[in-house]
Amino acid sequence: MNKTPLDSSSNVLYFNQKIKKKLEKTLHYPITIVNAPMGYGKTTAIQAYLNEQQIDTIWISVSRVRKTSFWNQFCDGFRRVFPQHAEIAEALRELGFPKDTSSFYKAKDVFARAKILQQFVVVIDDYHLINTSSVCNFWERIMKERIRNFHIILLTRERYCGNIEGLRLKDQVHLIEKDSFVFSKEDIVSYFRAHGIDLNEDDAEEIHKNTDGWVSALYFYQVKMQEEGILAFPSSIFEIIEEEIYSPLSEDCKHLLLCLSPLHSFTLEQATFVFGDSRAGDLILSLCEKNGFITFDDYQQRYRMHQTLALYLAKKLERSSVETRKEVYCVCGDYCKETKNYYSA
Repeated sequence: MNKTPLDSSSNVLYFNQKIKKKLEKTLHYPITIVNAPMGYGKTTAIQAYLNEQQIDTIWISVSRVRKTSFWNQFCDGFRRVFPQHAEIAEALRELGFPKDTSSFYKAKDVFARAKILQQFVVVIDDYHLINTSSVCNFWERIMKERIRNFHIILLTRERYCGNIEGLRLKDQVHLIEKDSFVFSKEDIVSYFRAHGIDLNEDDAEEIHKNTDGWVSALYFYQVKMQEEGILAFPSSIFEIIEEEIYSPLSEDCKHLLLCLSPLHSFTLEQATFVFGDSRAGDLILSLCEKNGFITFDDYQQRYRMHQTLALYLAKKLERSSVETRKEVYCVCGDYCKETKNYYSA
């Protein structure tokens, strides 16, 4: 690893080719759904792209699980971007969030009075907080109206709960998913070079192995190298995992993950055995749906934890009581013994 005299500011933005190609298609569709876990750069990528396009944007950062709050933010954003239509924004606010077909068309008629000719975008950040069938139906009604120059971008950590297949069939939706944000080993080399650090192949391989190409983890690696000049796993990554991923989970999900922590990958049968409860399958499917740090490998037909989450859980198990560690390792060993997988045991 060598440092070069480039600007090593942490504000340097680097986007891999996959995400650049995806972003280029955003304004070709009426709705874009960006679905990836926390810390993959959804917000940063969309902000950078829209700034580059210099397009009018109503940006809504959802903070409450309430449609009323979301609707008021939309009206405030509309008034801010189009101050000449302040009275229309207030009329929309008075109507409230359209709950049915009748109220939707009332809102549509009010909105149409603005006669907006230029392109503009509505971005809903943290959309998963209001990802309900009624809100999804609202967007789908808008799609049916084919409003010119109007684009919607939903940034979410969960799968869109509306009629995604219907939107796909009509070629109305552009999907950007986690895979587009994941950095390859070559991307990691380019990312560090952009911050003034030249990685050798072994360093890049180690970082890729420990992060699975997760940009938040890469950021902390890069900062540690800038500050200390050493290649070492940054403990600050675990703080993010603890606060954003592990702590919000139910106690059952936490216990299940700890039981699975010695395993590199697992089946639903294996998860049920080590957890000792038939609910394990439902818990795993829920984690896959809402978390993104557990994925299903179609080829191997097994579930796999994100490497950073696996390292965090291994550390957590290591700090658990002797009794807990013994229980977890023994039950994993029992499964391997029962399935005659003696090498793994």
